[in-house]
Amino acid sequence: MDIHTQRALLVDDEPFATMALQELLQDFPEVEVIGTCSNAVEALDSIQTLNPDLVFLDINMPAISGLELLNLIDPEFDPKIIFITAHDEYALQAFDANAIDYLLKPIEQPRLRRAIEKAQSFKASEKIYSEHKPQRIPASQLGNIHMLNCADVVYAEVEASGLRIYTEDQAYNGKCTLAAMESLSEQFLRLSRTVLVNIDCVDSVSPEGRAVEVSLNSGKRFVASRRASTKLRQQLRG
Repeated sequence: MDIHTQRALLVDDEPFATMALQELLQDFPEVEVIGTCSNAVEALDSIQTLNPDLVFLDINMPAISGLELLNLIDPEFDPKIIFITAHDEYALQAFDANAIDYLLKPIEQPRLRRAIEKAQSFKASEKIYSEHKPQRIPASQLGNIHMLNCADVVYAEVEASGLRIYTEDQAYNGKCTLAAMESLSEQFLRLSRTVLVNIDCVDSVSPEGRAVEVSLNSGKRFVASRRASTKLRQQLRG
């Protein structure tokens, strides 16, 4: 087996646990630590900017758990996951999420070695995924992080500055992507490559020339693909 360097991101809300893992990883030249994060929101940004091969991911974190974080990662990114936690009751859920391994704190060097060896040979058969879908979406406004309820989102749109998420009376900078948002709730429907709407906020769907127009309760209008419009009509009738 060819050994290649795994670019690793460490995600844990306990700084001493992160420091301890970094020290252990110094004995593994095949692992290069490229960043550390103290929560899932930071991890989202780092995964999208650094594109790590491997993520050591704590499960118990505030606001968004490690299991919930999996569903916020854009499908474009496919890091290998090694869960770390002080609680062994999450083991089955971790492996159901197609994780490579599950390490209990305090992490012992021989056990870490086995996990890294698995990472070197691991070939994912499917996208990492968890049944623990977050009901809130991380977003920022004026430098502050907000957790938006899925039901409160009216629409989201990719603009020049990035993803913008709109509620009835506020606009936020999205911390995940449209593809990740779409997987969180059946309420969300992609109208196009750059627009996602909450179907509960749709007022009408009507032909507009050779296109199809979707009007929201707020008065906002979007041109939708025919495929999206067909799916939307089916959901509205249901």
